[in-house]
Amino acid sequence: MNLFDINYRKLTALLLPTFLRKPVILSLLRVITRELENARRPYTRFKEQRDENLFYLRYNSQVCHLRAALNEHFRIKDRADGFEIEEAMPLGYWLYAYRENDESDKIILAGEEGPREDKVAVAPVWVYRQKDIEAVIAGFTVLYPKEVIGEVDHYDDTKNNERYDQMEKLVNYFRLVSREPEYIPKDQFNNLTI
Repeated sequence: MNLFDINYRKLTALLLPTFLRKPVILSLLRVITRELENARRPYTRFKEQRDENLFYLRYNSQVCHLRAALNEHFRIKDRADGFEIEEAMPLGYWLYAYRENDESDKIILAGEEGPREDKVAVAPVWVYRQKDIEAVIAGFTVLYPKEVIGEVDHYDDTKNNERYDQMEKLVNYFRLVSREPEYIPKDQFNNLTI
């Protein structure tokens, strides 16, 4: 029995004394309570807010709970078709790092076409990917199904995708503050080469 589900038709009949429970009186009370049922806006708002609060109380910041919260919110039954949470994947561009004791005039900056006459080209000592260097910033990757969220233009500042915004809201609510999420469609993630 749910305490907050009120059936006003049954409630009026139950509150009426038994000797007054005649069909004419019950019909009259139902006509009166119909207006009460139509004006249930605060009650329905209360129930919606209660259901949302219970949803947020059911989960925490663990990876399995975050995945389950996303799948439940978007009503995905099959886990294979749903969201996945992965560790930060090294998928960035290649950057070159040089030794600190190298002289600055011997370094060719990224983007230069070739060595200038007054500078000598120095081969990079270490090669890192951008995600390896920024490993502290990116904590995990959310792989979302493109059929559920839809097409998202990541380069456009004004994203008009409501489902994508809902996904971001849920992830930001449940994630740890120290870990930054990255969002990639599942089919695009499978095509990436590491």
